[in-house]
Amino acid sequence: MNTINTVRLENFQSHLDTSIDFSTGLNVIVGQSDSGKTSILRAIRWVLYNQPRGTDFMRVGADF
Repeated sequence: MNTINTVRLENFQSHLDTSIDFSTGLNVIVGQSDSGKTSILRAIRWVLYNQPRGTDFMRVGADF
């Protein structure tokens, strides 16, 4: 089975430069409202399924 070990978000929505290391088994993402939990899931979905395309989720003011 393939697993995701690490996710790095750079200029993605509210994440300037975030790196997340996942453990074997169940991983839970918790945090306050509007802290970027859903954008982690969106980034993973983007990588796995190439949805959405383009720069829709680029951090405001970022050029890459």
